[in-house]
Amino acid sequence: MVKTHDWGYLAASSHYVLAKEIKFSLQEGDMEDALEGLDELIDSMSKIAIREMKSHLLIIMTHILKWKYQPHKRSRSWYKSIMNARFEIEDVKDETPTVTDKAINSEWDKVFSKAIKKVSQEMNLTDDEERKFKPETLTWKEVFEKIYYLEDKD
Repeated sequence: MVKTHDWGYLAASSHYVLAKEIKFSLQEGDMEDALEGLDELIDSMSKIAIREMKSHLLIIMTHILKWKYQPHKRSRSWYKSIMNARFEIEDVKDETPTVTDKAINSEWDKVFSKAIKKVSQEMNLTDDEERKFKPETLTWKEVFEKIYYLEDKD
């Protein structure tokens, strides 16, 4: 059969439209075309889950860095943001097989670099202070396991 769909375009446009076109291909008996569409849909949904995980990881890292470098500004809202992002990442991991600890580790350094930039901006660092702001990378334990208290208990 002749290829009738641009699955990549459809996936970028709308998962709903993509699913409808896959259904149409199945109804027409074009299994090869439908399988290509399903592969594209799965790939696209996996990319969305990875982006979602990275977004939540950025939130965690940003708040932990601020927690470490601005102890006088610690608040329950920072703690809640850390915990909420942890819960969200766990949900994404539970719902999406491609979001694994290995996938998180593969994005770690890129997300951490963004967190440093974000924290630098939020702390209103001067250009010189920003150049000198070189925190050590956060550990898995700091990001996903450590309990944060408003007063130091370390």
